[in-house]
Amino acid sequence: AASRPLPRRALRRLRRLLARPELSFLGAWAGNESMLAELHTRLSSGELAVVPDFLGADVAEAVREDTLRGISMGWLRPVGTPMSRLGLDGPLLAEVASPSLP
Repeated sequence: AASRPLPRRALRRLRRLLARPELSFLGAWAGNESMLAELHTRLSSGELAVVPDFLGADVAEAVREDTLRGISMGWLRPVGTPMSRLGLDGPLLAEVASPSLP
């Protein structure tokens, strides 16, 4: 299904909303109007949209460290195939992630 572009005014409002301090954990995409417009187009037409660097670098690193620490403490029981110990389907993930947003 085709979608209409997000009006410029709505795009600016969205960017301002995403710039709020409580959303500072988001990556740089949240302040990129062209990225937001592309996300709107894809999502409103029913497409899958992958947001590279969804989290800011500091937050992503903290999540990674916490996850690794938790795994070492037994928080996570491996599932899936040896190639996908977290149960993710690597080929499917690669397929839906391509082409990714700029």
